[in-house]
Amino acid sequence: MLIVRATVDITDRLRIKAGEAVVLRRVLRHMDGEPWSIEESHYPVALAAARR
Repeated sequence: MLIVRATVDITDRLRIKAGEAVVLRRVLRHMDGEPWSIEESHYPVALAAARR
């Protein structure tokens, strides 16, 4: 997980202020030992901190 500044697209989707920090969770999934998909999820930092 990383803390990054949200892009305009992400701020629109999460309804947060432009440039606000978000948690980026990136998962690389494999199938039969080969890369299969990359999944990215963004969460407002306040939401992620509340879940600790």
